[in-house]
Amino acid sequence: MKSDFVRFKILCEDGGVYLDFDSIVLKPLDDLLSNNSLCLAQEKSGGARYAVAVMLATPGNCIICGMWNTMGYSFNRSGGSWAGHSVDLLTHAGVANPNFPYLKILHTDAFYFGNWNSLGVIFDNSTTELPNSWV
Repeated sequence: MKSDFVRFKILCEDGGVYLDFDSIVLKPLDDLLSNNSLCLAQEKSGGARYAVAVMLATPGNCIICGMWNTMGYSFNRSGGSWAGHSVDLLTHAGVANPNFPYLKILHTDAFYFGNWNSLGVIFDNSTTELPNSWV
């Protein structure tokens, strides 16, 4: 859980790309931030929740910095729930700012195309199954 706090602090201060250790980048991510200051994807199993395993942000992004500033309070209020201070808080922040001009929410498959059972698709040079996937 400490890593949740660290990732949001670094993204707030320096911006950049956060990827969970088990992520595999399939194509360049540069274009995703060119017109957006925050780029997220929906969680695969959480309905309309935003995932935190892959995040792209510019320095000082107001949603990411707002998260960083309220995570401790949310963590204590949720009884130490992982989702309460990360996924749920981020989803609430994004939903509360639906007209935020530089927030890009991608379909789940953009960052979470499958699971470990579908890894072979990545290494099959003849596949065209991942045209909308970056990670």
